[in-house]
Amino acid sequence: ETRDRCSMKDPTTEELEQSRKTIDDFYMRTRKINPLSSPERAGSQEVIYISTWFHIITGVDGQGIISQNDTKEQLTVLNEAFSQTSFQFYLSGINCISNTSWYDAEMNGLLENEMKSNLRQGNGATLNTFFKFFEGGNPLGYASLPWLGPGTDEDVVVLGTGTIPNGELAPYNEGDTLVHEVGHWLGLLHTFQGGCSRQGDGVDDTPSERSPARGCPSFRNTCWFNIRTGLGGLGFDPVQNYMDYSYDSCMFEFTPGQNARMLANWETYRAPFHENPTEIPEHPTFTCS
Repeated sequence: ETRDRCSMKDPTTEELEQSRKTIDDFYMRTRKINPLSSPERAGSQEVIYISTWFHIITGVDGQGIISQNDTKEQLTVLNEAFSQTSFQFYLSGINCISNTSWYDAEMNGLLENEMKSNLRQGNGATLNTFFKFFEGGNPLGYASLPWLGPGTDEDVVVLGTGTIPNGELAPYNEGDTLVHEVGHWLGLLHTFQGGCSRQGDGVDDTPSERSPARGCPSFRNTCWFNIRTGLGGLGFDPVQNYMDYSYDSCMFEFTPGQNARMLANWETYRAPFHENPTEIPEHPTFTCS
């Protein structure tokens, strides 16, 4: 079954322009090459370890319970995907809360906002991920963009519980929805942002794409003339990219340019709150009942 992978609110033209300007200004001030046109810089950075909290919201009769092993598998999927980037994640804590009102809460409604306000931990460099129920499995998740207020109650990722590895929402149950949403949390846009326009998603090495990919299409090319590279017919849609809408089994790539954009957003918006840990803590234990 095809589902809406993500319900991130599209940034406005003004937000996109301000984001680009802020990132460009940062790189000019630090005399670094603009990463959006210099993806080869991405591999030279130290690893940034991000403190992460999992908040598991359960409903009636234990609906939505996630086991200790489930959280380990989900974290492993996240770190393996981001091993091609400058980021890795460790769990600082896990909450498991039985609250039917929050479990069934409407997306971005009063009850869901109450949930975030009560449970969110840390600061603007802390990744808070909520696992809960979405009616009909749509959307699979959503996230906040970094320029919309790091450290606020809304600065979170929210996922459908069935998207975890071996969850119930096949073929979106290999854990890649969290990877996709964390990409947004670090400032990436969808690969189809802007369609076939020159600006697109603001990353030079992701081919233009007119619309989201569904399933696992081969040789899909919705923008025959790739305006970013000037190469007609070359640059098939990036259906394998974590920021598209393909099935989990088809997604395996972040590009160097995407890593560079994440680094630029991190340094601009989240790094002021961050300290790398002196050691990575052990995986937290918790009880869901």
